[in-house]
Amino acid sequence: MGRLPSEKKEDPWNSIASGVLTGGILAARNGIPAMTASAVFGGLLLAIIEGFGLFFMHMSAEQFRPQPPVFEDPTQINQPNAG
Repeated sequence: MGRLPSEKKEDPWNSIASGVLTGGILAARNGIPAMTASAVFGGLLLAIIEGFGLFFMHMSAEQFRPQPPVFEDPTQINQPNAG
């Protein structure tokens, strides 16, 4: 069974939605205002965490980016230094 294209990428929205739902459900006994505040706080917290994760992943990926090869000029090989 093959994977869907959406399953092959990193998706921070799932974590953010989980933070919103968890915050809201855990504060449900305290009423609607507390539930809303807890859901917003949980979503923001997970958004910050996911943002830092994506930032550091992007920064660390830069060091593994392939560099173009450096070719020496063949006319300059084995030439005495002019100096």
